[in-house]
Amino acid sequence: MKMKKHVNVAYAGDAADVLRDVLKDTLSPQALAVIAFYLREGDPASGDDGVNQEVWWFLDLATDLLGGYDRQVALAAEVGL
Repeated sequence: MKMKKHVNVAYAGDAADVLRDVLKDTLSPQALAVIAFYLREGDPASGDDGVNQEVWWFLDLATDLLGGYDRQVALAAEVGL
């Protein structure tokens, strides 16, 4: 597996903006689409409503970063899902 070289980068902003920047800087769109695919298809439901809300928030964030649900599906299809 080819990994990106680790580079120390300082991020500024609120936590959600920093997370968006980190995801864009460290994951390919296809990798993020695969993560979103498995979260959506796996119906992540724990016994904790707060945890469930956080997982769905992350899924929404990932989907938005990719340009929406249709783009997420297309990117996942590119890698065989």
